[in-house]
Amino acid sequence: MDMIRERTYFPAGKDKGFVTAAHVDQDAFESTWSWWHVGASLGIGAGLLGGLLGFILTTLTWLAGNELAASNIGLIGTSLIVGIIPLMILGAHSLDKIDSIKASKRIEYCKRNGFDYRQCK
Repeated sequence: MDMIRERTYFPAGKDKGFVTAAHVDQDAFESTWSWWHVGASLGIGAGLLGGLLGFILTTLTWLAGNELAASNIGLIGTSLIVGIIPLMILGAHSLDKIDSIKASKRIEYCKRNGFDYRQCK
């Protein structure tokens, strides 16, 4: 049953037989790094690291008492926590754009090779 799921149902040509999903992904949809990949990496990575550091700094100010809470460390920690939101939005938007680019490449490949685009979704 697994062999059936790995194969697509459209022939690649008279002499090639059926195209496996792995073959199509390697040849037709090979993507290179773009600015969307950089945005996703920076947005999600900086959001996670900044949020973790913000929670650590804020926790330290709460545990240390009023002297440290009045300093700039508490403000920096709170700012890092608030900064999670736009960074994660940037990362999620970049991941959505990467997915839509891959989908459009898939449809373009199918149209170019004479396949119905509904088979390539």
